[in-house]
Amino acid sequence: MANSQAANHKRHARGQSFLIQIKFRQDNCWQGTIQWLEGQKTCSFRSMLEMLRLMDEALEKTAAPEDKQETRSWETEPRGTVETKSPIPGQRQPG
Repeated sequence: MANSQAANHKRHARGQSFLIQIKFRQDNCWQGTIQWLEGQKTCSFRSMLEMLRLMDEALEKTAAPEDKQETRSWETEPRGTVETKSPIPGQRQPG
């Protein structure tokens, strides 16, 4: 029974909590602070994207190896796997 409780705690410990305080909303962007509760760190952010990147960084640092997912990047995207869309209406075709 003790092993079952310990395993349960490990699974729950992977989740991370953040306290977000929006101080300003300027140019349709949020500025404020984010506190990573488990990591006991606080950082200011200048946009929602920056806030999400801070959250993602915290989750990456605490993720178990089996939970880590490879994200796509311009460098790792295999060539020829991206489906091209039809040209923009009115755009001339090359050649």
